Amino acid sequence: MTIFIPAAGQLKRGELWKKRNQTNVKIKKFMEKTIRRHAKIACAVVVGMLINHGQLGQAGWSGAMNGTGYGWASVNVTSSFGVFGTANTPNMTGPSASMDPTTGYAANAFLPYGSSSFTVARIKGSPGYVWKANTADSNGDSTDNPELESRVNIVPADCALLTIESSLSSSNGHSGTITVDAVGTGGTAIWLRGFEFHGQGAPGGIDDLKTNGAVKWDILLVGPFDLTRSNCNAIIIPFTVETDFTNLFFLADGVAKSSNPLTISCPSNVVFECTGSPLAYPPLQTSGGCGNVAVTYSPPANLLPNGVPTLVTATATDSVGNTNSCTFTATRQGLAFNGFYPPINGTDGTCPAPLRTINKGSIIPVKFDVTCNGLPYGLGTPTLTIQQYSSPQQGCNPVGIPFTGDFQYSASVWHINWDTSGVNFPKNTVYKLIATLQDGTTREVFVKLK
Repeated sequence: MTIFIPAAGQLKRGELWKKRNQTNVKIKKFMEKTIRRHAKIACAVVVGMLINHGQLGQAGWSGAMNGTGYGWASVNVTSSFGVFGTANTPNMTGPSASMDPTTGYAANAFLPYGSSSFTVARIKGSPGYVWKANTADSNGDSTDNPELESRVNIVPADCALLTIESSLSSSNGHSGTITVDAVGTGGTAIWLRGFEFHGQGAPGGIDDLKTNGAVKWDILLVGPFDLTRSNCNAIIIPFTVETDFTNLFFLADGVAKSSNPLTISCPSNVVFECTGSPLAYPPLQTSGGCGNVAVTYSPPANLLPNGVPTLVTATATDSVGNTNSCTFTATRQGLAFNGFYPPINGTDGTCPAPLRTINKGSIIPVKFDVTCNGLPYGLGTPTLTIQQYSSPQQGCNPVGIPFTGDFQYSASVWHINWDTSGVNFPKNTVYKLIATLQDGTTREVFVKLK
């Protein structure tokens, strides 16, 4: 609405007061209409133009969009390796995913090397000035918005978290209100701006919009704050444009900075004894992060190969998806096995060609010793499994397990007696003896009874 007040010299005295009274009535009606429009949103806080100036800050996401959904949106990331770059999030949906890149903004770019793959910063937009965005402190990753950094100082806080959601509450084509729900902890800030573009055609980018646009609103808030419709404190932005919604752009920037990034510390080396017990890495020290922190290992301890130093990656993940990793070397000591004692005297063989042939009915002592780091190892309990095989003419296939038992330890030797006299051990048959050692490995030998 445009109100014209003529100069005093253009009217007679009575006409001047008459015109002034008419003008006051128009202003009063306009304000009443505006108040009624705002009152449709219960308990909301009305914010006009607010311009603050500060010192330092960093943005988690940035976007600019007109009423039809045309614009730009991105998440700008600085990695822990100091590599700068811009990237939008993989889960960004239309129209943001198709927004063209411009200065300071990028679409469909990769996160810089060294940045957390769980960087928690997302923004998407839809027609009608609908922004949905959130950001949280992300494992030391920061974000790049020099313009915002020059305006506000964000004091880092634990578990910084920021979310906004906006919508067009009412409009008549040239004026209306935008409602914004915004929740931010300490360590956060939001910057909401409106520009009406007066250049030719569509703006060529953010810089073109700012150079050839008029500021309609400028709101800068530093957390903590809780401004939502649910608590009657939503941000209400009234606006009027000279042209239409295609030229009015809503800019949104968000920041989250943490004072307590997630860290994890690894030992330099872990050595497991020669054992078959379930293995577990020693607890690692973590600090910072948000909520519960879980640590995973690759490879798991039970999958470590025997006797081979292995590089292990430990990854800590907190409740909002921040991650950090460290590495260490783990070695699972393997038992040294020197073969079965006589009369078996060795290992291996095959079903068609067994290592030894022994008389049926004899009692065969099955003996061996193992060492760990060169010393006799008598802990744990190795077991013996005897597996019967069919004849070579019938394919040399396993047909049963007639015996299992535990070895006994005496004088640094593990031993068990195999009594072949029973009906469970027919002659002219091949058997595979399987010794399962304390570290879970097996040693095998094929023997034939004649």
